[in-house]
Amino acid sequence: MKTFEVPAGSHLELSLANAAKLDVPLRNLRPRHVLALKRAGGFPQRPFARLGDGKAFEVVNNDAKDLIHLSPDKEGKIGGSPALHIRGIIRDLPISDKIPERVRVTQRVRGWIGPGGIPDIPGTRIDKQKLRELGWIAKTHDFLNPDWLRNLRVFMTTLAFDDLVVGANATLTIASGVFALTANNIRIHQGGRIIQKSPYLTVDVAGDIKGDLP
Repeated sequence: MKTFEVPAGSHLELSLANAAKLDVPLRNLRPRHVLALKRAGGFPQRPFARLGDGKAFEVVNNDAKDLIHLSPDKEGKIGGSPALHIRGIIRDLPISDKIPERVRVTQRVRGWIGPGGIPDIPGTRIDKQKLRELGWIAKTHDFLNPDWLRNLRVFMTTLAFDDLVVGANATLTIASGVFALTANNIRIHQGGRIIQKSPYLTVDVAGDIKGDLP
């Protein structure tokens, strides 16, 4: 079994672009059902789909060219649609064997309340519960579900470690374009850190995660 180690006192940033140079395997996974799609999109629901479960994800390393990558491109789009729309669809998909043609997506609204309790006038920020109390419920939109998403013609790319070790006072930074990693075990020594730059990071560890090791 091969161990990837960040030496004590060092700093390393790991991305999809430099993974091969650093001898970290990449694995392309295609979700087989809605729960797996939600896990791939950063919205896991119980029972959680494990990235290493062949019943939840298909390894498509050599067959991903005809699939849509679930990471946003440089224009902030996934499959030609705004990434926020696609992620909203994935988040609000009902758990079902058949993915519907349309999905009602809830827009997560935050607002302001100003003089006289009038929302949207600069004043004090209020949370969603306060918006509900005021009757300003989050908006909903009906989105047409792209064919490629309905047919699960998508994939995610994971950093696939055997064992990952972060040495004492070392820092491993996971770059912004990385949204998932798998490992058999993760060991972090005293002062060691793992920092993510992406808005979400799906981590699936088959064995143990141990920190603050001597």
